[in-house]
Amino acid sequence: MEIVTVRLRGRVASPEKLSRMKIQAGAGKLKPATAMVYFGGKRYKTHVLPRDVLKNGRRYKGPAIITEYSATTVVPPGFIYQADKAQNLLVGIG
Repeated sequence: MEIVTVRLRGRVASPEKLSRMKIQAGAGKLKPATAMVYFGGKRYKTHVLPRDVLKNGRRYKGPAIITEYSATTVVPPGFIYQADKAQNLLVGIG
């Protein structure tokens, strides 16, 4: 007999509700970097920054490229972005 795949799913009750959870953000030092990036055929000077330097609740204006270990988020010109208390990245039209 050979077992090829084993899957496990578990649940654990959290001591706090997610809405009350606060993650320390903005602890990193901002090292400004820029790149010339094309959006809609136009060239823009674009901020390139690691996600962990975003301060909770502070709004930033695009264009921007936000990097992290598992993803890269591109924010076009005319959009705003911010990190909420749980470090979710919110992007919208500003």
